[in-house]
Amino acid sequence: MLYSVLLENKRAADYVVLYPGRFQPFHYGHKSSYDHLVDQFGSDKVFIITAGFSKAVQSAQQKLKAAKLVHGTAGYSQLAKGHKEQLAKNPMGFDDKLEVMTGVHGIRHDHTPEDNDKLNVVHKSNPYQPFNNLTDIFGEDADFISTTKAVIVAIGEKDLTRLQNSAGARSTLMQLKSPEQVNSLQVYHDPTPNNPKPDVVYYYFVPNVMDDQGGIRSGTDFRNDLRQAETKSSKLDIIKQHVSPDFDIHRHKDIFTKLTQKIGDA
Repeated sequence: MLYSVLLENKRAADYVVLYPGRFQPFHYGHKSSYDHLVDQFGSDKVFIITAGFSKAVQSAQQKLKAAKLVHGTAGYSQLAKGHKEQLAKNPMGFDDKLEVMTGVHGIRHDHTPEDNDKLNVVHKSNPYQPFNNLTDIFGEDADFISTTKAVIVAIGEKDLTRLQNSAGARSTLMQLKSPEQVNSLQVYHDPTPNNPKPDVVYYYFVPNVMDDQGGIRSGTDFRNDLRQAETKSSKLDIIKQHVSPDFDIHRHKDIFTKLTQKIGDA
């Protein structure tokens, strides 16, 4: 039901900004985008949405384990090729991603919208369809859902197609061209706990973060570079370059091991 006539001059002050992604892993470019969103919208409004292992990846993991048990190392390589390709693109589960976000980038996981200095990282099986039902994301006990008047999905331009495919006919997509527009968002939906889905979803393009060669920072490039590195020193250099220049081999020892094993062996 549309409430634009009744509330056309009312600012949608209660909104959430959802930042979805695969984050394999959460690298320097993602952190820069997150910082931009926090600067523009406020840390109490921004939520990272990401998935754990998909069913396809879980299936590949199980089949790889079974193949090794049945066929041993000898016939394992050829048999496992297809499954390893699936794992190579999605080597990290939700807890692994969370460890990088919190341990390396200092992002907090345990916040509510009332806590202005923390960020909530939310598990969602399809991160590009996070707006279907806000209760599914935040749970029935999240009181702010009933007062949320607008949803903004922050994405890179290359991910717009994913968002369009996820939205389908369920929601109307409108572009938020400037963060200043949040001061004049129209209220299209008066949500209730039983019907928290907005009729309109705004999308906002986060600026691209470029690498030293002028290319867009990419998780694919990082994973490929890390797999090709042969020494511990070269792996650390790649992690510093792609994930964070503040990455410390001593403070982040466990994360270093997880990154090199999960990504390097995938």
